[in-house]
Amino acid sequence: MHINALRPTIDFRVFAAPRVVDSSQLKYRVVSKNDLNDVMRIESQAFEYPWSRDEFEYCLKASECEGIVVEQGDAIVGYLFYEVRNGFYRLLSFAVDERKRRKGVGSFMLGVLADKLDAERVEISCFVREKNVQAQLFLRSLGYQTVWAVKGFYRESNEDARRMTFRRNERAAVADFARRHRLAG
Repeated sequence: MHINALRPTIDFRVFAAPRVVDSSQLKYRVVSKNDLNDVMRIESQAFEYPWSRDEFEYCLKASECEGIVVEQGDAIVGYLFYEVRNGFYRLLSFAVDERKRRKGVGSFMLGVLADKLDAERVEISCFVREKNVQAQLFLRSLGYQTVWAVKGFYRESNEDARRMTFRRNERAAVADFARRHRLAG
């Protein structure tokens, strides 16, 4: 989710709880240039305005940018790119393979990033398209809160964004969510 307020909130309880995979089936590692074909495939499935290969390569080279891929078996099923900033992490791009959505892969990746929060970096920040209600509801279910709306944030469509944040003290809520929704095997 290319990750963004002040509007009435939507009741997200109307959506069924995801069928979460056993997290022991998932492993993550630092993304490499060799992973970009899989990342680009997932990116193009997920977004109307996908990042280009050059944008991902730039991010791989930038010292302030980091990324992970999540694998299930031998297949890459998701990725997450983020920027390391003073006091927080900024989520840049995040997506899950369309065949693995609503199974806990996204929660797993965001949990990996939440585990990095410490006394120096206490927040994860992201921007979400105004019309990407699914992403907003997903993030809210993990404890993210909408901070404000940004008019015309996305240059290719002039679409508004919501800035959403997750604070360090909400980590326990994410762990609790994962525990409550995990299915055996």
